[in-house]
Amino acid sequence: IVLKEHFTSLYSPARETAISKKNILVGWAKAGLFPFNPDRVLRTLAKPLA
Repeated sequence: IVLKEHFTSLYSPARETAISKKNILVGWAKAGLFPFNPDRVLRTLAKPLA
């Protein structure tokens, strides 16, 4: 548990670790945004019943 008084000193180093080019590209790839892959999103949608 991070207490309010420690949050500001812990936030910056955690952000520097998490917000990296590699993590951003992996996130975009998982979402199908880059490289563009609409099938990644479309296959998670429910199929129409009719």
